[in-house]
Amino acid sequence: MAHTHVRGAAILAVIALVACACTAPTLAKRGPPLVELTNNLSFPAVAADGFEIPDPPVTNPSLTTVYDTDTTTPEIEPFLLDELPCYAQKVTGNTWQAASVSPTTTVGVFGVDWGDNVDSVYPAVKRPYRLELVLYDDAADWLETAPGGLVGNAFRMAVLANPSSPDEIQGTNGVRYDSTYATVVTGATHAKLVIQNITGYDALSWNGAVWADAVTGEVPPITTIGFGPELNVAGKYIFGGSTGGWKPASAGTYRVTFYLSDSNVSFAGASLGDLGEDGVWVPAPAVTVAEEGDEELPKAVPVLDTALDLTYVDLQVQGRH
Repeated sequence: MAHTHVRGAAILAVIALVACACTAPTLAKRGPPLVELTNNLSFPAVAADGFEIPDPPVTNPSLTTVYDTDTTTPEIEPFLLDELPCYAQKVTGNTWQAASVSPTTTVGVFGVDWGDNVDSVYPAVKRPYRLELVLYDDAADWLETAPGGLVGNAFRMAVLANPSSPDEIQGTNGVRYDSTYATVVTGATHAKLVIQNITGYDALSWNGAVWADAVTGEVPPITTIGFGPELNVAGKYIFGGSTGGWKPASAGTYRVTFYLSDSNVSFAGASLGDLGEDGVWVPAPAVTVAEEGDEELPKAVPVLDTALDLTYVDLQVQGRH
């Protein structure tokens, strides 16, 4: 499909804080407890292959409990973003939802963004290693048909506590903005991950589900982990490991492949890169993998094969020291 890509700042305008429920927000001490089962959708999404995204709440957003940054004093000290109080995820009464659309036609991915640890950290034997990636498309290709269209299709988010930990808390100040991009999400039956120990294999060919020796047809050993779509703490649909990460059993070279099967999602015309915190897409530079002791170059470099609708990365698993 044809794309018209927007370069430059992805956040075009910040719109005034949307009115909440009829009652005024409650100022509570960092609570009540986090009880909702899922995070709120904060970043626009294109749901392919019949993937279901719940309908927006009747009041969107509904923001009732301000997040307090200090539980040791009687005074309420709200976490402020752009001088407005924030409301945490997974708190009863705090609900919001960004724009989404569910097309039945082909969804052409614009960009593939592997998780940062792929190029910054070597996996180690028997230690959890997070595998995740995000698929992006231009919001303008789809969201004209979504409720609200392209205006204010995303919510401003901030890390409220416990950054970069399993207990990280994020929330919104209720302000909408115009995101240039939307994530592409599909179910686990269409978006799949396979991990193979390719140590000692020189020439490999793809057979539609795994890599095999190009001459003998032998399939390198496969590791299976739970993997699929996730609505993460930032309110963005990604693909990730559902069991806390991959734990390599032995040192060596492992090929991790993300591929599409019987899907309306297509990698034709896609590229590798990264969507920065400023909402600007940065194409992946042409680099080589770091040699031992070289901290300036990435630990691994993903590969994108648009003809096969897959992307893979060869990771060097280190032995335990």
